[in-house]
Amino acid sequence: MPSWAPLQAAELFLVDTPQRPARDGTFTPLSQLPVPEALFSGVSQPSPSRGRQEAPLTNLGVDVDQFWDQEAEDSGSDGWDDVVDEVYEEEISPTIRACLRHRCGVPALDRSAGALRVGGAYAPNDCYFTEQEQGHLGFPLGSALEIVGPPGIGKTTWVLNIAMQERLYHILNSLQLALEDPAAAFDSDEVDWDDWMEDNVLPWCAQVVLADTEGAITAFTLLQLAQETAKNAMESSVCVEWRKNLPNAYNQQYDSLVRSLLQGMHLVQIKSIGELLAFLGVAASSILKVPGLPPRTSLLILDSISFLLNTHSLDPEASREQRQGRLQALNCVIQAITTLRDYHIPEHDRLSIIVTNQMATRMPGERRSDPGSESVLVPSLTTAPSMRSSFDTSAYDWGPSILGKSAWRVLLFYYTAQASR
Repeated sequence: MPSWAPLQAAELFLVDTPQRPARDGTFTPLSQLPVPEALFSGVSQPSPSRGRQEAPLTNLGVDVDQFWDQEAEDSGSDGWDDVVDEVYEEEISPTIRACLRHRCGVPALDRSAGALRVGGAYAPNDCYFTEQEQGHLGFPLGSALEIVGPPGIGKTTWVLNIAMQERLYHILNSLQLALEDPAAAFDSDEVDWDDWMEDNVLPWCAQVVLADTEGAITAFTLLQLAQETAKNAMESSVCVEWRKNLPNAYNQQYDSLVRSLLQGMHLVQIKSIGELLAFLGVAASSILKVPGLPPRTSLLILDSISFLLNTHSLDPEASREQRQGRLQALNCVIQAITTLRDYHIPEHDRLSIIVTNQMATRMPGERRSDPGSESVLVPSLTTAPSMRSSFDTSAYDWGPSILGKSAWRVLLFYYTAQASR
């Protein structure tokens, strides 16, 4: 297996890091490795701050006025180091995002996923809410969702809506808490709403990372989606309370909400397998608290995972080594995704992963184990079929998702000739 930075963390920091044996004997999830001591040697680490959902509403924000108002005494030095250390301790305390579930926008699917108590790789499969605790909606943190379907079915559009709704849910949740906080009160519409959101709402909101391998996601598309999402959100009960007794604040608050939505959406354009491996390698390093993904990232979307890794991306005359390299790259991608959604990571640091997977036509006789006479439409990246259907020669058991047995797979298809999905 080629070297892969996140899984070689012990070598990077030149320390002996004991590894816990993996369950399947192939690799050890990075989240189960201790943080290398050499990374933080000689640096005093502040204790993590409590999240917005736990902290008293009267103790929000970081007070650094003392730094600007006081002057250091002349003691033979400029006194800069002591003051900087004090502010450094305050500002780097991590802000914990709220542990909100992810909603896909399909009520039946959200209700089904809401029955699960926990999510993530290596999570117990039989951990459900009791009848008294039922009523949750959405996927638990750490979930993996694979969306497959033919070209033009709307996979990218769906994942973009999920991403925008994820950002919106966190903004509305933090906005509700800010409206209940006396320290964030306002009594007129002469307020810079961008600054107010920056101080009282956005520091506690989750962020979303979009990794685009096809070039189908543009900044203009995100802007249009953010404008439509903000327009609908302005009629919600939270936003109505926000502009209560402020008849002239609608337009300013709407513009601020659009900017707040886009501020937490990070688009990464990936054009090669090397860039894909580098991006996921840096992303997985976030588990070691090494700067990788943006802070408070809760959702990573990869559109699509098959564009650079399917068999048709190789030259028909590719050598055996090149084909093995493709499989090794795919294994590294899966390991990075598994690392990010490991059940052993604290819930407020765990990521959910959504990938889109293209579909391809498998021609008859393409495989020796497939003597069928009909062409079938299958995911471009999938595990080997575990069995052939006995009642329909064109149906296959695709096996579990390439993201693992705990992943959800959703198949999009046209329901009628009128292109109803």
